[in-house]
Amino acid sequence: MLERRQRCHRRIADAHDPHAFAGVRSLTVGEFREFILGDETEEASLRQLHWAITPEMAAAVAKTMSNKDLVLAAAKIRVVTRCRNTMGERGVLGIRLQPNHPTDDPLGIAASIVDGLALGSGDAVIGINPASDNVATVSTLLRLIDHAREKYAIPTQSCVLAHITTQMEALRQGAPVDLVFQSIAGTEATNKSFGVNLALLDEAHQAARELKRGTIGDNVMYFETGQGSALSAGAHHGGDQQTLEARAYAVARRYRPMLVNTVVGFIGPEYLYDGKQIIRAGLEDHFMGKLLGLPIGCDVCYTNHAAADQNSADNLLLLLAEADVETNNLVAATALVNQVRARAGQTAQGCGSGVNAAAQAILVAKYPGCATDPRMVVPINDPVIKWATYKVGLYPTFPDQTYGRNAVRVERKIELAMEGQRFFDLRRWGIADTTINNFVAVEKNRRSFLTAATPFAAKYRLYPIPSLQIELSKVGGTSTLQQNPGW
Repeated sequence: MLERRQRCHRRIADAHDPHAFAGVRSLTVGEFREFILGDETEEASLRQLHWAITPEMAAAVAKTMSNKDLVLAAAKIRVVTRCRNTMGERGVLGIRLQPNHPTDDPLGIAASIVDGLALGSGDAVIGINPASDNVATVSTLLRLIDHAREKYAIPTQSCVLAHITTQMEALRQGAPVDLVFQSIAGTEATNKSFGVNLALLDEAHQAARELKRGTIGDNVMYFETGQGSALSAGAHHGGDQQTLEARAYAVARRYRPMLVNTVVGFIGPEYLYDGKQIIRAGLEDHFMGKLLGLPIGCDVCYTNHAAADQNSADNLLLLLAEADVETNNLVAATALVNQVRARAGQTAQGCGSGVNAAAQAILVAKYPGCATDPRMVVPINDPVIKWATYKVGLYPTFPDQTYGRNAVRVERKIELAMEGQRFFDLRRWGIADTTINNFVAVEKNRRSFLTAATPFAAKYRLYPIPSLQIELSKVGGTSTLQQNPGW
């Protein structure tokens, strides 16, 4: 499809493992989706497919998945890497510490490193985005991180995210380079726009490995990608941005990187309209990267043009409704909740169509009206809907605060589902303990991994105060800050 004669395509094609592919080669894209999501398909089976799946296959199956499908499928796959520590094991969330400074001031950066470490970040990497891309600055900052790492025996990796050529020159001059960073893409022309090519990446990978700075492993590369970069560079050759993103992962996996980070919404951001598209792209990238064998994380960003921020209209309307309930302004609170419900009560999920003939037959057998109705979205009161009863009507004026409070909380739970608000709402309302523990009590009978879950206790309502901050708060030998209860 894309650039048949260029190096990126040859590199991707040459890496394909036909023997591993044999087990799934007869599947349609829809059947491959069912295989991945099936309860009988475990991590070992998916791991064997890392080099069997081409990026086009990964992108195609991701397009057939819902957001929940993408979360479930990605959760099945572990990609473990090692340099000075281990990343990617189940139950571990690695975080990059990014102690940037507008003038690359070492003292300011050092203070940010201490602050970040006190908050528990930096296990993935301590990675600085330098304000100045020159060898002297990069070398100084690499030595600064290395000094802190050695002095305090911090089990992590260091990186300064300058251009790869600047890092390589710093390496040649003796700078302590743990991870070599570069933004990459899935077409030769896009990589050229980044000032790199595969030969340069090969050279950097070899040079970093020869330093042997990893104490428990030799994963020494750090890549960033992002849907839309090829489109921004005018180097997409007619391909869609999701497929091109998957091709970037196929390029990256040759180098067995320690980290890959999709900065969706930042690299190539003009092709993602709003927050929901950015979230969707992040979920797609996370799944595709893991399916292709990469240790991938997300740095979800947005730029000012995007209809995305933490203050989305539905969130703000419901927060204002909550405030009105607590001040007993029930008429205003009712109007705000009804504004959200009026929008949500317009459409619902339609029949769609099965991913293959067998699936379509099952769908029609259960819902005969779907035989001639492939609509994905229908009016909420459409007679074809036989699978649910939607009642998204409007409230009369809330009769009292208790009723209004419950109505607002239910609306936030439904309207903001999968958007990262729920835990903070529960904690803010003071019901996190009972809600989370009741949820686990039921779900552990369906999801065995939850049997080992630690009960949510009162201490988790507040984060611990870093001991360094308590120490620094001392006046006359007495701390003005006191640790939160339970820590």
